[in-house]
Amino acid sequence: MRTDRGFTLTELLMTIAILGTILVIAVPVLGNFADSQRLGQSTRELERELQTARMKSVASNRPLRVLTNCPEAGQFRMVEMLGNADDARPDRCSTISFPFPAPDSDPMTRPNYDGPVRYLQRGVAVPKDGFEFRPDGTVRRIDPTTRTAALIGAPVNLTLTKGTTSKTISVNSMGKIRVEAQ
Repeated sequence: MRTDRGFTLTELLMTIAILGTILVIAVPVLGNFADSQRLGQSTRELERELQTARMKSVASNRPLRVLTNCPEAGQFRMVEMLGNADDARPDRCSTISFPFPAPDSDPMTRPNYDGPVRYLQRGVAVPKDGFEFRPDGTVRRIDPTTRTAALIGAPVNLTLTKGTTSKTISVNSMGKIRVEAQ
């Protein structure tokens, strides 16, 4: 009587074939899960920056803007309104021209409330847009070409996308910011 233990070549090949099939099915699912996580994280970060700008604007009694794709695609930054021609400068988001943190702590010199450049997760896209938060808590939308603020009538949706998945942040004129359920 033989007492050899182990697997036959046929059993081993069948096991490898089954594992390979499961792996082929699982890889796209895991990729979609990772994309969804990156999109969710970017959406939360941008929503948090919008909430922060609104609170800082009210607390500091200064208008603040959050601009997307500024200075480059996939980036966003909170900037203080200066009330002069610098507000419409194409390099307004540049940390070279307008460094973070501010070079001095004198409240009379501006900008004092510019934030750092923040980055979306790799592959997440957002349209060029912007919002201006006023000290009274209200919000205006920034025209991406002229950089002028306009009143918001209906809530504005800001949609972030990663591949075929998207998430939306809704902003209304009274400053309510929320991530839309998808």
